[in-house]
Amino acid sequence: MKTPAIPGGVMVRLKQSTAPMHDSLEALPAMRRLVDPALTRADYHELLRRFYRANVACEHHLLRRASVWEDLGYDWSSRLVKTAWLEDDLRHLDPAFAPTPFTPDPGFVPYAGEGLARAAGCLYVLEGSTLGSRMIVKLLDQAQQRPAAGANRFFQGYGPATGERWSRLGRELEVSLGGDEEALGRAVLAAGETYRFLGRILADP
Repeated sequence: MKTPAIPGGVMVRLKQSTAPMHDSLEALPAMRRLVDPALTRADYHELLRRFYRANVACEHHLLRRASVWEDLGYDWSSRLVKTAWLEDDLRHLDPAFAPTPFTPDPGFVPYAGEGLARAAGCLYVLEGSTLGSRMIVKLLDQAQQRPAAGANRFFQGYGPATGERWSRLGRELEVSLGGDEEALGRAVLAAGETYRFLGRILADP
């Protein structure tokens, strides 16, 4: 049975509840280096490899659970394309790049547990990155060495459709989780775990 919702809306609650984890991720040296005007092509290449490792794991984890949203008619699988975007960029930076077959590892997952709410929490984090990416593209273009020239597909996100796709996800999460405090709590937990998972990969030496 659904319990009374705390005012604020699902997306607002997710943002407020995960703000410390989001801020910790943004404060990592790797993320600060990404927007450094002195960023080199080699540094950028290394950062994309880390983003690739993170997104491969997250998208595979979610795709193995696609039935939880497909049963509701949500087209969330079409959002799990960031690995492909990164592959395009990495091939441009290194023509010899070849994707490594992904092998699921129970000890290397973005979040624990099953169900729609937890998948929604993880997806919230991945999709939220497309909002900040629009500013990152501008900063990369302004960097002294233009390290991302020809290799910024990942940070382009959905382009002009980014805002609309984010709003649509918000509406879907409101329908699925709004008014259900227990489900929303699971989504918040998974979102926080996902932020920490991304942080571990980006903080690797």
